[in-house]
Amino acid sequence: MLGRTFAANLVKNEELYKFVYELRERGLALAVLSDTIEPHARAIREAGLLEPFEHAFLSYEVGLRKPNLAIYRFVLEKLGLSPEQVGFTDDNVSNVEGAQSLGIRSVRFEGVPSLRQRILTNFLAIN
Repeated sequence: MLGRTFAANLVKNEELYKFVYELRERGLALAVLSDTIEPHARAIREAGLLEPFEHAFLSYEVGLRKPNLAIYRFVLEKLGLSPEQVGFTDDNVSNVEGAQSLGIRSVRFEGVPSLRQRILTNFLAIN
């Protein structure tokens, strides 16, 4: 029942997904790190919302939640990357600050236009 409730309330941000696919076309590997519970995760998987991402790290599977530094370390280890090789965005300031404290380049999500500008100019140095 809870899964159906989540599924009924899912809204795909088309502008964001367009940008995600643009980043993939540029050769970036993309992952999701989400604090979620199993019924919500099932709903987003069934809706295809995780498809553009090579990896999905979901808190209920990992057993940790953001901004616990251990979850960022877990993801870095699984990806085989150093903090300097990773970019992170989240709408929660505490989550952004947690990632930044480990040296992960991070920005707060405040909408697609600002995210696009910050990633393309700051992370990728593309104008």
